[in-house]
Amino acid sequence: MKTVICKNAAKRFNVLRGEMSISELADKSEVSRSTVDALLNRRVDNVNLDTVERLCDGLGISIQDFFDDPVFDK
Repeated sequence: MKTVICKNAAKRFNVLRGEMSISELADKSEVSRSTVDALLNRRVDNVNLDTVERLCDGLGISIQDFFDDPVFDK
């Protein structure tokens, strides 16, 4: 069963990346393409905070900005 936070992280990253491809995000964040793909397409059960941080870096935002969204208020 996928965690709610993992589902919400996928939603948030998909919004934030806009037109950026999975490959571009993987390259910018130095996270493997397969990991980014699995997370964004909700095929993982959990997400590592280090991965979240690296993806945020790739998007040029802070972790605080990432989690400061109504999707995480539940």
